[in-house]
Amino acid sequence: MTSGRELRGAWSIPAMRVYFHQDGTFFEVPIEFPAALCDINGYVLFQNIEELKNTHGISVKSKVNIPAGIFTLDGYTKSNKPILN
Repeated sequence: MTSGRELRGAWSIPAMRVYFHQDGTFFEVPIEFPAALCDINGYVLFQNIEELKNTHGISVKSKVNIPAGIFTLDGYTKSNKPILN
């Protein structure tokens, strides 16, 4: 099982909170920022909730939903150490 905390260290993600979903499509709503949303290959960093809510392709309600996946977002950072399944 992979967690956001593990990825923050392994990938040196500059975020207070890191959230992981294998497909990069469905996340808890971040409560601290900067926050990162991760999939198995990389992440997207958000400085605040407004930036998250105003990003095209993201729906923020009780959860964060990104139907096309985070890899489609501007600012996606591909890791040089992807998670192996």
